[in-house]
Amino acid sequence: MTLLAYVRYIIIVKPQKSSKLNSKSAIAIICIINWILPIAFIIPQVLGVWGTFLFLSDLGLCVTYASYTQGASEITHFIVVSIFQFFLPISICCWCYKEIYFHVRQSRLRVLGTIATNPTSGNGSMIQDAKGMPSLPSNNKKTELAVAKTLTVILLIYLISYVPYSIITVIVFFNPRPTSLLLTVQAIMIQITYLANISNPIVFLFRSPVARAKLEEWRHSVATCCCQSKTKIVAMSPSSSLNIE
Repeated sequence: MTLLAYVRYIIIVKPQKSSKLNSKSAIAIICIINWILPIAFIIPQVLGVWGTFLFLSDLGLCVTYASYTQGASEITHFIVVSIFQFFLPISICCWCYKEIYFHVRQSRLRVLGTIATNPTSGNGSMIQDAKGMPSLPSNNKKTELAVAKTLTVILLIYLISYVPYSIITVIVFFNPRPTSLLLTVQAIMIQITYLANISNPIVFLFRSPVARAKLEEWRHSVATCCCQSKTKIVAMSPSSSLNIE
């Protein structure tokens, strides 16, 4: 999620640098960072060197278990994981999407300034708002609003997915004897965090006008094929033959 937000930031806000992302070395670095960082945190935990896993037999799941009563090693693991798995990623995501939104907004204002300098449309007519001031075409305003809505939905899904798990993890950390119910809730919350990863492409798919038009075209094609098949079946049925006779 964080790398995806940063890549979008580079492509939209820093397009002069976006060409570097298409190189094989850049793609390799992105893939390495995407895989190496999680592995670097998980291997010491699996080996029991730094961090602890707790197996919940009722659910058949392993959850990260950390408590302040386990010593300095577990406390440092909890702090580092909290920073690099929640606070830092969510800060980078919010910053990147904020910059993307303001970049789109500033682009709109620059176009508005151009219209104010030469406030005519393509056919030479003045483009004005209700107060008689130069105005930006409505389709650009809709684009800005659509970008804002898309980014807001992505951030909300991210927060809804990760904040409950983070809260439960903090409660478990400061609870010297967490109950089995609390650990079960933590295990369920970590499954919910996966929603942020799978929902990101789905949100962009359904928020894209091109994608929605293509899906509508496919839906219409499938509906047409189904109707044609149903018509053929009805035409070939014995009852329809008797009616014709």
